[in-house]
Amino acid sequence: MFSRHRKFRNALKAATGKEHNRMIVAHFLKRGEEVPIDRHDADEWIIIDKGICSVLIGNTEYDIDAGSHIFTIHIPKRTEHAFVALSDIEYFVVKEIITE
Repeated sequence: MFSRHRKFRNALKAATGKEHNRMIVAHFLKRGEEVPIDRHDADEWIIIDKGICSVLIGNTEYDIDAGSHIFTIHIPKRTEHAFVALSDIEYFVVKEIITE
């Protein structure tokens, strides 16, 4: 579910490994801001590039400090997730695009 990288390129490869249609969105949160509990119909990856946050995936909470490493977090489809910025944070969301 988690992988740790020293280079953004490697973090991105971890999130986009197989050939699928994916979209990347950059986000910035100030300390104390949060992303409320959410879930999606497709897999999602969060790449935390800078900052400290608390991430809730399912019923488990993780503290992430993207100081010397970049973290890639895989969130399986339909899994509830949320997070709180414990410092100013920069992160990217990689979403699988569902085509029907």
